[in-house]
Amino acid sequence: MRFLVLLIFVLSIFSCKNEEKVQVRNPFLVAKHSIGLINDSTQVKDLKRIFANDSILSFKEDDSFIGGINFIDIYEKNGNKLLSIYPTDSHDSTASLDFVILKDSRYKTEKGISNLSTYKDIKKAYTISKIDNLLDVIEIRVNEIDASFIIDKKELVTNFDFGKKIDSTEISDTIKVSKFLINF
Repeated sequence: MRFLVLLIFVLSIFSCKNEEKVQVRNPFLVAKHSIGLINDSTQVKDLKRIFANDSILSFKEDDSFIGGINFIDIYEKNGNKLLSIYPTDSHDSTASLDFVILKDSRYKTEKGISNLSTYKDIKKAYTISKIDNLLDVIEIRVNEIDASFIIDKKELVTNFDFGKKIDSTEISDTIKVSKFLINF
């Protein structure tokens, strides 16, 4: 009887350790409402804990008059830029995140989409929800992961006038993404 109780106790300890291993998150996985260890409930003050081994550069100036957007850049210790984070209010440590620009190609969705992907890669992996023709860029929205992919108009063969409706077939499959954003 003692042996059986001891065996159950040992097995329960090992099963708890295995559960802990399963819960470890991929620090570069991009999904709807999360990027690695940050998510839609992350606050500015949490960034120091999450990126404790990295460098955090925050550009803040008094923007009370003009209402400017201040961002927070995250760098690895070797100088590699990981993310540009745009909080709802960078002067408030309890502010949530508005959107994040992914700078490092290790950040990928489950379907392998990163900031190095092409328009064809995005179309193959996800349903495009909307294409906006802005002043200097085209924004491709994917609601499934709440992401925006920005394409610089200078890279396009066709000259799209600002505001003209663009059909998805008018964009070359080989065009590379210039920015990959996740909205929160």
